[in-house]
Amino acid sequence: MTEDKKGNLWIGTIEGGLYQMNPETEAVQHYAFTPHSSTSILSNNVNGILIDSDNHLWVYTWGAGISELDLNKPHSVFRQHSNGEVPGLEDDFIMSAVEDSVNRGIWFGTTHGLLFYDKKQELFSRVDFDSSVSEFESVGSLCVDRKGRLWVGTSEGVFIVDLFSFARSRRHFNYIYLRYKLNDEKSTQVERVNVVFQDRRGEIWLGGKATGLYHLISDKANRFQFKHYGKEEGFYENTVYGLSEDGTGNLWIATENGLFRLLVDSDTFVLYGKSDGILDKDYDSHTLHFSSRYKRLYCGKDHGLCEVILKKIPKSVKERTVVISSCRVNGENWTYETSKRLSDLGEGNKLELALTTLEYGYNEAVRIRYREKQNGEEWVELPADNPVIALPSLPGGQFQLEIQATDQEGRWQDDILDINIQVRPYYYKSWWFWSLLLLVAGCLSVAFYRYKVRQLKHRQVLLKQLVAQRTHELEIQNRSLEVMAHHVEEVAEEKIRFFTHITHEFRTPVTLIHGPIQQALALTSDKEVKEQLHIAERNVEDLLSLVNELMDFRKLDMEKVQLNIRPFNLISMVEDLLAPFVSFVKERHIVLRTYYRLQGLSVNADPKYLHRVLTNLLANAVKFTPDGGVISLYVARVVDYEGKVQLYLSVSDTGCGIPEKDLPKIFDSFFQAQNTVAYPVFGQTGTGIGLNICKRIITLHGGVISARNNHSGGTSFRILLPMKDMPVKEHETVVERHLDEENMSLVKPASSAHETLLIVDDNSDMRRYICSLLKQEYKLLEAENGKKAIDIIKNEHVDLIISDLLMPEMDGLELSKRVKANLETSHIPFLILTAVCSEENEKICYSVGVDEYLCKPFDAEVLKYRIRNILALRRGYQEKLSKPAALALTDVSDLGLIEESRDKAFMDRAIALMKEHYAESEYGLDAFIRDMGYSKTLVNQKMQNLAGIPIGQFMKNFRLDMGYQLLKQKKGDTNVSEVAYAVGFNDPKYFTKCFKQRFGCLPSSVGHS
Repeated sequence: MTEDKKGNLWIGTIEGGLYQMNPETEAVQHYAFTPHSSTSILSNNVNGILIDSDNHLWVYTWGAGISELDLNKPHSVFRQHSNGEVPGLEDDFIMSAVEDSVNRGIWFGTTHGLLFYDKKQELFSRVDFDSSVSEFESVGSLCVDRKGRLWVGTSEGVFIVDLFSFARSRRHFNYIYLRYKLNDEKSTQVERVNVVFQDRRGEIWLGGKATGLYHLISDKANRFQFKHYGKEEGFYENTVYGLSEDGTGNLWIATENGLFRLLVDSDTFVLYGKSDGILDKDYDSHTLHFSSRYKRLYCGKDHGLCEVILKKIPKSVKERTVVISSCRVNGENWTYETSKRLSDLGEGNKLELALTTLEYGYNEAVRIRYREKQNGEEWVELPADNPVIALPSLPGGQFQLEIQATDQEGRWQDDILDINIQVRPYYYKSWWFWSLLLLVAGCLSVAFYRYKVRQLKHRQVLLKQLVAQRTHELEIQNRSLEVMAHHVEEVAEEKIRFFTHITHEFRTPVTLIHGPIQQALALTSDKEVKEQLHIAERNVEDLLSLVNELMDFRKLDMEKVQLNIRPFNLISMVEDLLAPFVSFVKERHIVLRTYYRLQGLSVNADPKYLHRVLTNLLANAVKFTPDGGVISLYVARVVDYEGKVQLYLSVSDTGCGIPEKDLPKIFDSFFQAQNTVAYPVFGQTGTGIGLNICKRIITLHGGVISARNNHSGGTSFRILLPMKDMPVKEHETVVERHLDEENMSLVKPASSAHETLLIVDDNSDMRRYICSLLKQEYKLLEAENGKKAIDIIKNEHVDLIISDLLMPEMDGLELSKRVKANLETSHIPFLILTAVCSEENEKICYSVGVDEYLCKPFDAEVLKYRIRNILALRRGYQEKLSKPAALALTDVSDLGLIEESRDKAFMDRAIALMKEHYAESEYGLDAFIRDMGYSKTLVNQKMQNLAGIPIGQFMKNFRLDMGYQLLKQKKGDTNVSEVAYAVGFNDPKYFTKCFKQRFGCLPSSVGHS
């Protein structure tokens, strides 16, 4: 709505065309759309009207373009500007317009941003913001202030454009983007601005949806500060549709619940309703206009035009008198009461006082507040429709209430009603009650003391009897324990004998396996076959080593070891001993160094058992040394303080070391240090008996073995053995083995597949075997245990996890529990691949959400098919949810998600929330994320993984699918606008546009075909 220079009102309507009305003569002229006419307006759906400085009338429409009328000519016709016919006009959905005197043109707001019309060149051009804000649900208002800034109010916040920057290039401009709540920098609530208005003083006012009213109070150094008007200021509305200023400088505000006037000088609000002659409350955007010519305010309504005549209220009728109309105590019947002094009330009573201003037809614009005078409390404002003071629990004593009302201009009156209230206190607060209470407490204390003394004497007698009885019972139990201990020792000895027998029986089948493997290695020339046979050979040798270690442990335990002590070439034995370790340290880029400082010697030792001790110590060093570390072996002749010659052997590494609290127990049977990082050798995990065997062997030799942590990191094991001198020429040797840099990097074959699989197994050979099966089809990641797998999952995108069950630090069961319990990773399929073929373990794994459980040995093709089926099932979720109209019909149980899983609970919650709130237009992205109970990043990532779409698209698709179902059920008998509002869209035109994008047809065609 606007007014031309002749005083005519121009009024645009929805589906009703354009009207011109003379308020004095009430003459009305109607302009309507005429098909195939180039001189009529382009559409009857008029969004807004603008009259520029050249006295040209611009009528912009929804979906049809812009119509221009020259008001300087008496019989002028409309000039049409539409998309496809006018260069540069790329959008027909125009929602707002404003004239730009700086650039001599007009700005138009569209769903895709801003259009600029150059009056001189008569050309349209589109001017975009950056790519992150390229499309809007609405650009509700445009305003150019006195500082040459263009204010753009949109559904995604407000933009403040520097028009002088646009004047330099005519293509780009500088702007400031205020997206979130204008009075709270930390808020994440998006402002939806409906109107931006500049009053005669140059002050900027903004109103929007669910944002209320804002006033710009400072813009120094482009730091904008706004004052928000809410309940504390007397403004209870959240949605503002229009703003206008009357002749006295007061602001008129159109809201969804009525018409308000803001008295700017006093910051007070006055509501106008039925008592003032305004019968309904509904207002539309851009529908307020104050005519300075006629001193009247015009309001556009759904069913016509409302004219407000402004009159000054006489001072004699401004004051109001507020009185008590009735009161009620403890919820009983209301009684008539007009006294200013209330008594006969007890402490804790509930008192309710009903107030009135004695005006006929109570005016809802009247505001009443109260406070307790003595304590200086804050004022409490009562609801306008039910001004009742409720005091739920009266305190004892006397206090005073102050009651104040507003006058007819919304200002708080100086006249205050004082109400005195007298309340009787509780009886237990009197002096005589406390005196009686102290007397009773004293008597009870004396009686209790005498009772406790008698009871203590009786307990002493009982205690003596109990001690004697208990002593006798302990003697009997001690004899029983001696008998049980002897029996347990016999049973344990029998178990050890059985265990030793079984261990001994392992040697024959292990040997029979080892022999054919060596023959096969000698006969075959196929590299891949040899690689598989080498894996088998190393593990057979490892198994044989374990069997030998267990046998030695039993022999040492039974003290049946007979040492064959004789002189031998120690350096030759050490060189032979190091040969098997070379390939393993090369794979992990570990430098192996040996240092010899010897004179002639005769070692009093058994070469076989000394070989076993050094092998065990070197294996432990390789096991606990990280990639790229150093292992050192020292062999030297030393002389102790007594002059005795001894052989010094030391194995040192640069690993993580042994916790200080575990060092004294490191040589105990079956003891393994905790919190250490292990790098398994030959695929082994520790048994806890190796170091105990080493200590026993060294002790039998009459030597000493010890362990300590190095200052620079790692651990050193030191051995001292007695030796005899022989005159041999001294020689010193330092040998250093390491791998060339060229061979240090492991080359993994590239995979062109999109899926990424994580292989988790502490056995490096098993990981290599699985990778060799899957490397052609998938991208592969590897982890030695569950702890490292967790770190990889945090940093890498993983589509499926294949894990062993038994692993150090964190086993497969704990890993699966953590993956399925974490919402960020619960969607990742999990496949257990283990040698533990137990129905009980299988049930436990399935209960925590594991997708597959396979036992070793396994069929390679079966493993591949299981992986493909699991990944295909996950892709099926997204395909089901992406189909048009699927969200409104889909039952989460049909997706195949595991019952009671985090994924199913997530989708159940998401669909349930949308089913509950899809009809609420205010229910947006922030409210959905809040109700889901997780962060925005997590909810969006989870929705992408399960549904294949972001959160906003999921909500929009659900509403569109519900709209499709409603249209289909009505079979064309319902209005498209009604359906749009029913599924939460504020704008039927935007609903139509989104509906066509999803279903490929207009909503009006659904139900007719």
